[in-house]
Parts: sequence; C-alpha cells; structure tokens
Amino acid sequence: MIRLAMFQPYKTELIAKTDYNWRVMPEISGGGLFFDLAPHQLDILIWLLGDPVSYCGKAVNQAGLYEAEDTVSGTMQLPGNVLFTGNWCFTMPDFVQEDSCEMIGEKGSIKFPVFGNQFTLQNKNGLQSFDFVHPENIQQPMIQKVVDYFLNKGDNPCSANEALKSMCVMEAFLQKK
Repeated sequence: MIRLAMFQPYKTELIAKTDYNWRVMPEISGGGLFFDLAPHQLDILIWLLGDPVSYCGKAVNQAGLYEAEDTVSGTMQLPGNVLFTGNWCFTMPDFVQEDSCEMIGEKGSIKFPVFGNQFTLQNKNGLQSFDFVHPENIQQPMIQKVVDYFLNKGDNPCSANEALKSMCVMEAFLQKK
C-alpha cells in the first residue's frame, strides 16, 4: 500500500514560497495548490507502478481563504492490487507540516518526501536513512528535452497522454458530491 500526505500551513508554505500566492487562484493557476503539487506526486507513482485501475476522492474548501479546494482526499487502486491513499491540506497550523510518501510492502517500507532529499528504508534489518543532494539545476535536463522537442531535435519527453493519467485521477479526487 501507499500512504501520501501533503500538509502545509496557508501562510508559510513548505513548497510554493512566493510573496504573491498566485497558486491559490484557480483562474491563474488552474486549481490551487493541489493542482500545483499533486501532479508531481501522482506522476512518479504512476511511472513506478503503472496506470491506475480505479480512483475516487473528495475535495472541500474548509477554511474559505481562497477559491480553490484546500483539502483533498483520494484513493486509487494501482496494478498488482496496490492501494493508495492520499491526503492534501493547505491550511494546516504552522506546527503541522508534512510531505511524505510511504510505500509499504511485504518485506518492509520506504518513506520519502516527494519534494525533499531524504528517504528511509525499514525492513527486518531495522531502519536506515539516506540523504542525497539535488543537482543545482534539477529541472534543467527536462527543460532541455522539452526545448529540443519543440525545436524538432528530440522526442517528446512527456506526452499529453502521460500527463492525462495524473490529471484524470486529480479530477476524480475533486468530486464534491
């Protein structure tokens, strides 16, 4: 199974740090912090485990601080009967912050922040932590592939069909009925 949690305070965001928070304005951002951050989280899981078999969820605007949903909860079944549960809340108290994805299997678990630089492995041998350093310009290789694609110098590194997989899941998570 997989458990994902993204909890951020409204004013002191873990990931999206800007003076003018355009990310919470759906008319500019497309759907708030959930649509800003969840694609990265879901894309990696779909890439690792395969196309979702089924998915559903609920979304609400609990705090009413902006138009977009601030709290989202979703479940998904992935190939091999792997069950996923994800929870996102972007109006947490300042002392409650979390970015974690935990993959639990029959021989142990691995836990990591999608936007961080450490992961932990737990198995019969105990708990081990691993730190790593992101490259200085971590997005540069992907940006270069996109530029090359538009200049007809390379293949499309991320087709619309691939992106649609995460977007369909996210849209289902936003059900309000």
